[in-house]
Amino acid sequence: MIAGASVLAACDPSPPPPTNPPPQSWKLTFSDEFQGSSLDTSKWTPEHSTYGDGGGSIHCNTPDNVSVADGALVIEGRKEQVRCPNNGGIDRDYSTGLVRTKGKFSQAYGRFEVRAKMPKGKGLWTGLWMLSENYPYGDNGQSGEIDIVETFGDRADEATTTAHWSHNRCGWWCSKMGKSTKLTGGDISAWHTYAVEWEPRSIAWFIDGKQVHKLGEGGSYKWGDQGPKADAWPADGGTQPRFPQPFTADNPMNLLINLQIGGTWPGYPDGSTRFPAKMSVDYVRVYQRS
Repeated sequence: MIAGASVLAACDPSPPPPTNPPPQSWKLTFSDEFQGSSLDTSKWTPEHSTYGDGGGSIHCNTPDNVSVADGALVIEGRKEQVRCPNNGGIDRDYSTGLVRTKGKFSQAYGRFEVRAKMPKGKGLWTGLWMLSENYPYGDNGQSGEIDIVETFGDRADEATTTAHWSHNRCGWWCSKMGKSTKLTGGDISAWHTYAVEWEPRSIAWFIDGKQVHKLGEGGSYKWGDQGPKADAWPADGGTQPRFPQPFTADNPMNLLINLQIGGTWPGYPDGSTRFPAKMSVDYVRVYQRS
């Protein structure tokens, strides 16, 4: 891909503008430009399970819903009966896809950048996110989660950026600090560049090169035992990892990309939701400071 393209329209397949800050301040450690005709399984594993369906989602992830075409990773959601191997032999009414780098690539600290366009429609929930490789503080979100971006198909003009972590081993929802941002230059169905810069004592989020949210030093909130703006938090006084845990050098994270269908947060598909629904990813690039 060639850097330096102008602002992109929703149907424009041309390459993205340069990363921000300039690439010379970063060393590339992982990338997939999705230029082939199939998923590179040396980098990604496609799930065949209900993994990632937290919050009441109603789909099954299958490798058949993941493809690479025209320079993009495509995850397709379909309305069809499908059975997942971990779902007790019960069919689900929707199929979709999830890919992740667990066991193949993980990193602590750096810039994690994805260019993508998302589907519109009630009950469609996309995620470009990161989870701990080794779970030193407990499974899944207990060891921290960084959402590079999430979108909801019926809120097409906004994108959500969030970090989750745990106190008292209670999972994703005990502690979280997120922000929804109104998009410019087209809604979620247009190409946008989403990025996280994870530093030793802060996490900052960017959309199309503009910082939209920050946690930790220099940001709106701290976490752990310092609480938001150094106030006592959480109110229940639960024991938390000390700042800046769990987002530390000894807790590298892998990457996940998925399209979820349904859930208590995004709601469920209705008669206005069009299937198949497609999420497209132009590239994934990860850097460390040089």
